[in-house]
Amino acid sequence: MKMQRTIIILWDYLHYVYKYAWCEKCCRNMPMYLFPCFRDTQIGDIVTVEEDQPLSKMVCFNLLKATSTKKKFQKFSDWMSAHFLKCNKLYLMCYALSTLLNALKTLGKDLLREKKKKKKKKPATSYIIAIIQ
Repeated sequence: MKMQRTIIILWDYLHYVYKYAWCEKCCRNMPMYLFPCFRDTQIGDIVTVEEDQPLSKMVCFNLLKATSTKKKFQKFSDWMSAHFLKCNKLYLMCYALSTLLNALKTLGKDLLREKKKKKKKKPATSYIIAIIQ
């Protein structure tokens, strides 16, 4: 018996990776219960869901609201693509600034090391102990 009154939604979200300080686009398929009052929903509709007590091993979400306009989704996807371009440009600028700062820091550290090395290379004072003729 297949899952009755159950639909699968595709959840797109951004996952922030702390190690590299950037976001990656992820998606996840989630099964959820479809109430009988939402029978007229079609594939491609935008839905609002809520988490509830698990109805089965897999299903723990309920449908709250469904909007059947694909134009809104297209506008949202256009906005997201423009937003990603802005974020990528901003990320590249931040990356360039961070690499420049890192280069300056390493240059400063190298200069400090050279100064310390110069201090260590001072001529040592020597004393005459004996004169042999």
